Amino acid sequence: MASSRLILYASTAISLVSISQPVSGQVVLEGIIVESGGLEPIEAAKLGSAVTVITGRELEQRQIRHAADALRSVPGLAVSQSGGKGSFTQIRIRGAEGNHVAVLIDGVEVNSLDSGEFDFSTLLTADIDRIEVLRGPQSGIYGGNALSGAISIITKKGAGPAQVSFSAEGGSFETKELSANASGGGERGYFSVSAVTRETEGFNASRGGDEDDGSEQQAIFLRGGVTVTDNFRIDAIGRYQENDAEIDEDADFDGVLDDVGGIASLREQTLGRVTATLDLFDKRFTQKAFADYFEDDLSSTSSVFGASFNESQRRQYGYQADLKFDTPAFLQAKHALTSLLDYREENFNTSGAPGETFEREQTGVVGEYRGEFLDRFFVTANVRQDYNDAFEDATTYRTTGAYMLRESGTRFHASYGKGISNPTFFDQFGVFGGFVGNPDLAPEESIGWDAGMEQSFLGGKIVLDVTYFQADLENEIVFLSLPGGQFTNVNSDGTSEREGVEVTATVKPMDGLTLTGNYTYTDSTDPQGDREVRRPEHAASFNAAYAFADGRAIVNFGVAYNGEMDDNVFSFPLQRVTLDDYLLVNISGSYKIDEKITLFGRVENALDENYEEVFGYSSTPVAAYGGVKITFAEDAPLEPPK
Repeated sequence: MASSRLILYASTAISLVSISQPVSGQVVLEGIIVESGGLEPIEAAKLGSAVTVITGRELEQRQIRHAADALRSVPGLAVSQSGGKGSFTQIRIRGAEGNHVAVLIDGVEVNSLDSGEFDFSTLLTADIDRIEVLRGPQSGIYGGNALSGAISIITKKGAGPAQVSFSAEGGSFETKELSANASGGGERGYFSVSAVTRETEGFNASRGGDEDDGSEQQAIFLRGGVTVTDNFRIDAIGRYQENDAEIDEDADFDGVLDDVGGIASLREQTLGRVTATLDLFDKRFTQKAFADYFEDDLSSTSSVFGASFNESQRRQYGYQADLKFDTPAFLQAKHALTSLLDYREENFNTSGAPGETFEREQTGVVGEYRGEFLDRFFVTANVRQDYNDAFEDATTYRTTGAYMLRESGTRFHASYGKGISNPTFFDQFGVFGGFVGNPDLAPEESIGWDAGMEQSFLGGKIVLDVTYFQADLENEIVFLSLPGGQFTNVNSDGTSEREGVEVTATVKPMDGLTLTGNYTYTDSTDPQGDREVRRPEHAASFNAAYAFADGRAIVNFGVAYNGEMDDNVFSFPLQRVTLDDYLLVNISGSYKIDEKITLFGRVENALDENYEEVFGYSSTPVAAYGGVKITFAEDAPLEPPK
């Protein structure tokens, strides 16, 4: 049933696009600045990498409360949630693993040191200004864990007159959310402070029983900056977030979750960053020095294994210099050269090795070039050398190109790069019973490329993009059984292959109405030619947003389709199963009563689809929520700080 509905939606979209004729138009990405596209911000249309930007306005209009739900509408991404809201959530890009995706919050890497990936269950959207998703290898900028791409979260900065807002929401499963924000900014400074708390009784995630699995999330965020002189400024951010969740577990190791006991899990994360920026020669030469900190603490109590904990810290320091110059006589060219030197140290403690602290250090050197020629052809190229004290050194790179035919609204884009994923502390040191660490592991490596074309029609009212991607993964870290019932990790000799196609479309048929959709085909196989687990071969999404009554009223209709995919049943022996495809329908609406008060409500999984993204874990059934947002704003801009 879901497959036939998907075919109907796709056929309709293709028909709409095929009858439109290209005329003088604009490129849809023009004017959108991507902060994470290089060492310095770059206009998205001038970047050859495949990129998607989700704005805070979109998050608010669609009433998305967890960042992972926003990423379901991004081409090339697969979301795996182990139950309801607050349960462990993985994001994969283009058929790769969850630890192949670098995740940053305001420039601070937040990938866990134990698993190498970021658990998206902790990330609420209350303070998010934008989410940038870069697909394809990005290790030339970010180093390890950016093997298949990067997801950059940029929080609200604060600008204009001071304002304070409060939001309250309630709904199904005894869910309650409260949030508050204060922000503002002037010529000499800005600030933003946010706090949010969300709790739910949840539902029973296992296939049997009736015990609900609830969760609580809290976050507080601060961001501010001051312009000390006309060419020197200091910016700082700080964030604390936690997720307290109840999780069912397989107590008898038969591959099926048991609705008794379970796991009580608490994850706490703290991060901060301070950046000093000096602009010289009319901002032609810019220097930055920064220091950041990330702490990730996970404690859990299991009915089977008892209490355990993992504690990790990452500190990073860096210096960056950016030089811009033009050569008008040569192809009206504009150039930018950027260099970066960074140093990081990582520490890890675990209950599996009481009293022992594992440490490692890394120094990275990066060079990047950006060029613009005849205001049509745009190139970027970067290379990074990482010197590691605990495993092999690595060299990574990325190059991109984009070419615009503005007269016809056409943009060609392509990228090519090498990405890596570093071994985790678990991989290297082995800290639980039966597992033997392997200190000789090398980083996983991938060569990937993509190429595509973006075409606008009817003066930009319709925009279509088609991109092909391909990547090969080598040195994949896999389990190896040892004598005596033990096991370890080794680098595989084989090659895992990924390839596919991403299609996106944006249609603006009338004032106030925007239709967006995408489809992704992914073929991801391991060295034996078997499909990788939790990667759907077919995935698609559609969204319709309509604003009316002078923009006071907004309704939103969203559909997400996830095709069949394989998963493992962790029984003895290991089994492979196929998870059914599913179709999610979400409907939301809001009305702004006056300048201060906005009412909103939504229905999630309106068709009450029964589905699993991870074998054995039921996902959220139909649910309804509603609430109010109140905003107070000053009429005059802030006074500059004394």
